[in-house]
Amino acid sequence: MKIQDKIKDTFDKCAKIKFEGDSNDHPIIYLNILKNIIGDNKEKPSNTLMNKMIEISEEYPPRDKDEIFLSEIASEGLGMTVAVADLQDACQSGNWKEAKKVAARLQHVSENGLGLIEALIELSLQDFDRMGIFSYHLQRANTFNQDNKNNWIYAVCLFNELKKQNLKQPHKAKNVKLFL
Repeated sequence: MKIQDKIKDTFDKCAKIKFEGDSNDHPIIYLNILKNIIGDNKEKPSNTLMNKMIEISEEYPPRDKDEIFLSEIASEGLGMTVAVADLQDACQSGNWKEAKKVAARLQHVSENGLGLIEALIELSLQDFDRMGIFSYHLQRANTFNQDNKNNWIYAVCLFNELKKQNLKQPHKAKNVKLFL
């Protein structure tokens, strides 16, 4: 197995873990940092660092119902329309059960699954101190050697971190003058 595939495997495992800690301590952050260090010597990557990545990715138990939930939502029918605004509204109001259903519908209608992750990252930026570093590293891990069929596990990982606390209220709309 090529080093890129080994690294991606650790990212995928880590995106599927049950993690109860602070978002800023999520193991995906450490994996992405180690990946960056390993990348400094592509000719002879460090086995010690690679083994540490594997160890970190196996430290927590995996979530096991992500695909089942996605299938259940599809079997209920996707409905006439689904919009990112519905996801934003549900998350903003703390209706996480509804938000997860809308997220699954968005995943099904998305061409490549990235729209959902982008929408969740946008929401996470409302609480940058809590979610900024995590969101950045999760996005980097997802795009490394990307496989679109795995986008759902990354979206669920981000969603689970978001719902640990109510989102901060977005700032008031502001008119901005643009001079061209």
